[in-house]
Amino acid sequence: MYWATFLEQGDSDQTVPYSETVKFHAALTKAGVPNQLMTVVGGGHGGYSAEEYVLIYKTLGEFLAKYHL
Repeated sequence: MYWATFLEQGDSDQTVPYSETVKFHAALTKAGVPNQLMTVVGGGHGGYSAEEYVLIYKTLGEFLAKYHL
């Protein structure tokens, strides 16, 4: 089984601390798990603009294609 993890979060999220996602990203990298952290600058816990969602889904699609998922 092949694992790869895509993380996306706003750096102004008041629900889930952004610093925890950064730590999780670092732990995945250290463990050798293919992963990517996409930061939505100024973003909160979802509720992004249409343009931000387009960029998120584009980046996610590229990530999935990279790992043939």
